[in-house]
Amino acid sequence: MPIIDILNDPRPKQDIPRRIAQRHFWFHARAGQFTIEHGITTNTRLRDADAAKGERSLGAFTLPSFQRPSIWTDLQRTRLIESLWIGLPIGSYVVNEDDRDSAEFDRWLLDGQQRWTTIIDYVNDEFDVFGWRYSELSWAERAKFRRIIVPSYVTNITDYDALLDVYDRLAYGGTPHESRPEHLRGKESHLDRVAREALGRPVKVEEQDEPEDMPGADNDEDESPSP
Repeated sequence: MPIIDILNDPRPKQDIPRRIAQRHFWFHARAGQFTIEHGITTNTRLRDADAAKGERSLGAFTLPSFQRPSIWTDLQRTRLIESLWIGLPIGSYVVNEDDRDSAEFDRWLLDGQQRWTTIIDYVNDEFDVFGWRYSELSWAERAKFRRIIVPSYVTNITDYDALLDVYDRLAYGGTPHESRPEHLRGKESHLDRVAREALGRPVKVEEQDEPEDMPGADNDEDESPSP
């Protein structure tokens, strides 16, 4: 079915039959609740990423060629993991399932790359949070982290152009926030204080520079998490 952009159609809105608009609301997804363990496990993919097509593997997911590389700063990555430990919502990710024999678009991650890259890098000991690397946590603490629920939307789209359209709308539909106000820079917030005590153990404090511009929280392609 061709995709018709009703919002940007040049014709007057009253000239677009209601039945046409309804017929082309083609996006459907079911809500899901999956653990971090589910997202970092690699054996749930029906096929390996096809490097010849520009695909990349990311935990349980496949990144399509139109997904850009990881771009988050160290501060953004740290704050995302802090948010998970504190229990703050970090938004939903969007993944596609393709049950056809070819599984051509199966496990394509359409929204959530920066968040899942950060989570996987943290579990792989690439940076510390609260001054502790993942491997330095107790077994119970690591198990608790892997059981954290991350909400999702699961689609079943088998058309490349439709998948690209979904990605474009999710990745570029938001407006970046302005920089943090000058009078707030360097000050510890209430949530920062809570974060330092989240593990119930001493925290190794390390200073981090405030970025010049912290993007907004509409999607993770252009912005930071908002703990």
